Amino acid sequence: VATYHASASRLPTVLSGCRAFKQLDGITLMSETQKSYFIEQGIPEERIAVILHGMDSSYFHPAEQRTGEPGEPLRGFMIGVTERDHAFLAEVCRALPPGLLNLSVATSRDQQVHYQGLSGVTLLPRLDDPGLLRTYQQSDLLLMPVMDCTANNSILESMACGTPVMTNRIGGVPEYVPDECNVVMPDKTLTDWVDRIQKLATNRDQLEAMRPRVRAWAQSLDWHTVAGHYISFYEELKGMR
Repeated sequence: VATYHASASRLPTVLSGCRAFKQLDGITLMSETQKSYFIEQGIPEERIAVILHGMDSSYFHPAEQRTGEPGEPLRGFMIGVTERDHAFLAEVCRALPPGLLNLSVATSRDQQVHYQGLSGVTLLPRLDDPGLLRTYQQSDLLLMPVMDCTANNSILESMACGTPVMTNRIGGVPEYVPDECNVVMPDKTLTDWVDRIQKLATNRDQLEAMRPRVRAWAQSLDWHTVAGHYISFYEELKGMR
């Protein structure tokens, strides 16, 4: 059984040299958006399972106490490299009024260049596990514009910490990020993102109200639950042999 994480747009490139699909008894995927690629490779649909990715919701959990004072800038967080749209997020930061957003960014040096010279942006060093956990917990919002995705570990970890996610509707986002307790934008239109962040910054109660609901959703994707779906699929495959 093989598992594939690459987004639908990247699969043809990532797997361009792979010729062993038909030797597999089964394939597990992270998003429905990946399925058509493997069906086109001749894999029977009954041997494909889409199982949503998981995370450890006992480790990634809300803080007992959150810091911050009324009236301070919105605390945003962006982390990662693969298919993250740092260039777009930097443009959003440039367009926002000064003092509205404090954005912490953990990414590669290549991506850090997008934020050079921007006030209100802190480029973080490589975070250890406790540092990553604290940053998720103390952020008001994970700002995660993406070019494509299936699952996204950072989105799952942030939600498990009770921190809502602002992202764009593409790839597997609708499967992982519920609209009712996050901020899912239809696309990456600069003026829309700037307007929405401004509204959130002046209505922090709206974000705070999302936190218990986003945590509850994330708990449904804890590995203890997700593992059971893998076991069930393995049992199905065993019966086909």
